[in-house]
Amino acid sequence: MLDIKSLKSFGADTDTGLKLCLDNEEFYLGLVKSVISDSRVFELLKYSEANDVKSLFETAHALKGMYGNLSLTPIYEPLCELTELTRDSSEISGRCKELIQEIEEQSNKLSKLTE
Repeated sequence: MLDIKSLKSFGADTDTGLKLCLDNEEFYLGLVKSVISDSRVFELLKYSEANDVKSLFETAHALKGMYGNLSLTPIYEPLCELTELTRDSSEISGRCKELIQEIEEQSNKLSKLTE
């Protein structure tokens, strides 16, 4: 069940996330649920495999903002690093692939909180 306690256990900074949502827990949890249903996280690997650095950067950057605004730290932090690695790059490094794997794993953990 998705609630503040399970999000804290996941590693989210729920205090900050709630403040950004004017301490409206229902609103915050609703936004988290909408993020969970966003499939763009799983497009990162597709862009990586296609060596499409531009799409990888743009998608990672958009997701970084979304996860950052909700203080979903375990996904936000690797997205920050991935964004910076691809910002001015012409190729995708092994570290990018590691970060994408970490992002997908954390995304799957977050999804399981709704079960």
